[in-house]
Amino acid sequence: FMKTNLLLSVRNAFYVTFSFLLLVSCTPDYSNDQDDDYEDIEGEIDQVLFNFGTSLAEKDDEVQRSLFLSSSSALNFVIKNPEAPFVFGFPRDEWIGFFESWDYEYFPEYSNKEFYIGKGMVIQSIDFQGYKNEVPDSFGKDLFAYVQTATGWKIVGVSSSITSPGDATDYGANFPIQTTPSVAIDAFVEGFNEQNQELFATAFINLMAPCFQFNTTFDVSYADDLHSATAFYANVPNAVSGLKIKLVGAEIVETDQFTALVSAAYSIRKDGNKYEKGQMLATMVATPADGWKITNMLLSKL
Repeated sequence: FMKTNLLLSVRNAFYVTFSFLLLVSCTPDYSNDQDDDYEDIEGEIDQVLFNFGTSLAEKDDEVQRSLFLSSSSALNFVIKNPEAPFVFGFPRDEWIGFFESWDYEYFPEYSNKEFYIGKGMVIQSIDFQGYKNEVPDSFGKDLFAYVQTATGWKIVGVSSSITSPGDATDYGANFPIQTTPSVAIDAFVEGFNEQNQELFATAFINLMAPCFQFNTTFDVSYADDLHSATAFYANVPNAVSGLKIKLVGAEIVETDQFTALVSAAYSIRKDGNKYEKGQMLATMVATPADGWKITNMLLSKL
């Protein structure tokens, strides 16, 4: 996508300005925000990212834990293995236990940051280079999903592709992904609208994947067990009969062969009448066996 031109659309689109992309709504007050506001958000997000990297290097579980929204926050990794790529993931506390078990020092260095900013939510796309005992190690692409809370920005989840040092495998030729990201997005919409839980489930990496609605600023008292795709399906389309969701102006950006993000305006109607509208940001990974899956979905109600 373009980094040097300013693309402006009045409704449900992106501003792309140099190294960041800004999701805007069609509401007048938001469209009149100043660039300084976006720079403030970028700075706040960068501080969270810095704290993530330093607490990882220092194996500081207390700081690391505080950076995430809740224990339901999740990390998913696609390992670009030359024999066959594979995916594994952790909820927050299992992730912390995993990196605390390392018998080496590890520090990530980040570059090529891009910001996808919506109402109370951000996805940060980054290239990373890991250092193991100060020696360059695995590298790849990270997608961090954040929500704004009363106590600052919190990480909802991380989706990554990881390449081993010196790996020159042609993954596009050797391991072609059998679906496109749009297949999972369509399954989310159709599963919601048809109240088909089996179809809805195929959209996600697993049903514990973070997926929730909030009102601009996330309420930190919201229960951990209501952050998942399972809870979203149970509490939204089934709580009120006759709901149908529609995504408007959906944009899918494949950040590399195994990671992607999605942005859209969304509207929900009840029996044909307007019920709710807002903005959606989502991150995805491509699983070699099952194609693209949603790893995090945020819906900010307007």
